[in-house]
Amino acid sequence: MTHNELKKGARVRMPGLFELGARYGKMMDNLKGVTRMVHIEESNGHYPDMGSVYVWDIHDVEIDGVWVKVDLSPGHAKKMVNVRAIDEAFGW
Repeated sequence: MTHNELKKGARVRMPGLFELGARYGKMMDNLKGVTRMVHIEESNGHYPDMGSVYVWDIHDVEIDGVWVKVDLSPGHAKKMVNVRAIDEAFGW
């Protein structure tokens, strides 16, 4: 499965911030591109929140109770390299 195949309402798993456990959330859009809108659940010390998430931070999707890895497309991988280079250039 790729990020462009994720549908609104799908439950996704992302890495945790600040060494907290994984973040879980629900997809809030059906868009394609490098960012997706996700409603973050309150779990593992993360506060509930909603916002844009880079697709490379969405690692798994829950399908029928089973976590399935989400693959990064070649186009998204290229954009990830560019975004990370920009972040590094600005010291982010």
